[in-house]
Amino acid sequence: SDGGIFRSSNDGADWEDISSGLQISQFYRISVSQNDPNKILTAAQDNGTNLFSAEDGYVHLLGADGTGAAIDYTNDDILYGSIQGGEWRKSTNGGLSFIDLTGSIPEGGAWVTPLEIHPSDPSILFAGYENVWKYENGEWDPISDFSGSSTLRAMRVSPTNPDVILA
Repeated sequence: SDGGIFRSSNDGADWEDISSGLQISQFYRISVSQNDPNKILTAAQDNGTNLFSAEDGYVHLLGADGTGAAIDYTNDDILYGSIQGGEWRKSTNGGLSFIDLTGSIPEGGAWVTPLEIHPSDPSILFAGYENVWKYENGEWDPISDFSGSSTLRAMRVSPTNPDVILA
């Protein structure tokens, strides 16, 4: 199970946990710093959001199911992490603290809600809920109208033309 490895010797009447010593995670997303290849942000099922660095090893930053991870490509101290349903958080101090980023979006997100950083302006973000939303100047605005659709599960902003977004 996602809780470990268990063994039964009596057709499932009793179970013995044989997971001791195993260090296993299922990652939904991984983001590697563009400035320091030893700085890696991970989003792990049942194990939240964790930051690996050569100096500190793994540091647990956010709980629940970590479903999203992104590191600003110009500033390693700006981190984005999410839990299920699209509750994105932002840190500007390398993960010491986080603020709610997407609470003003009135739509639900998928279990793993996509978030993309603009390819030439890292202060602009795009998130996929029932619609594609753009974050600019501290505000979220919908930039699509997918009325009646379900939540978006995948999204990619073109690296050469950010006006082109596949969702």
